Amino acid sequence: MNHLLEIENAGYATAESGSGASGAFARFGGVGPKEGSERTRAEQSIRYMLEHLTERLSVTQLAALVHVSPSYFFALFKRQTGFAPIDFFIHLRMCRACALLETGSHCVKEVAAELGYEDAFYFSRLFKSVTGVAPNEFRFLPEQGQQAIKLAVLPMGILRDEARFDGELCCRNDLRGGE
Repeated sequence: MNHLLEIENAGYATAESGSGASGAFARFGGVGPKEGSERTRAEQSIRYMLEHLTERLSVTQLAALVHVSPSYFFALFKRQTGFAPIDFFIHLRMCRACALLETGSHCVKEVAAELGYEDAFYFSRLFKSVTGVAPNEFRFLPEQGQQAIKLAVLPMGILRDEARFDGELCCRNDLRGGE
C-alpha cells in the first residue's frame, strides 16, 4: 500500500482519483505522444494478462504482443505501472486467488490449479509472500480483512475502477470462468 502512495506522490493518477479511463497511467498535466503510446502498450498487455491468468507468461511474450523488444517493454511497463511485468502479473493472479478463496468452495490445491500453478505448495508460498497471510488463513479472515488484502494486492490501484478494462477485474467472482 505504501507503494501506491509513492506512485501517486510521483504524479501518477489512479482510477480512484477520478481521472477517468486513462487515469491509471496518465501523468498529471497531460500525456505526450510517447507517454500515450507507452500507456496504450501497457494497457494492452494488462488486458492480455487479465485474459490469460491461468497461463505462464514471459516478458518476451508480452513484448511481442505490443511489438517492442523485451528490454524496452520491461522499462516502459515499469515506467507506466511502477511494477515489473511479471510482478504485476503475479499480483493479478493473487488477487484472483483471493476471490476464489473467499467463496470457500475451492481448496487451495484447486485454486492453485485454476491459476495455472502445478505445485500447490509453491502457490501457497507465493500467495503468502504477496498477501502476508497463507491461503488457508485468508479463508478464515473476516470479510473486511479479506477485502483489505485484496485491495492491497491490486497493483497500484490500477484495476479498482469497475469501468476499467471492460469491467473485468481479476478480483471479481463473476469474471469469465469464475464463480
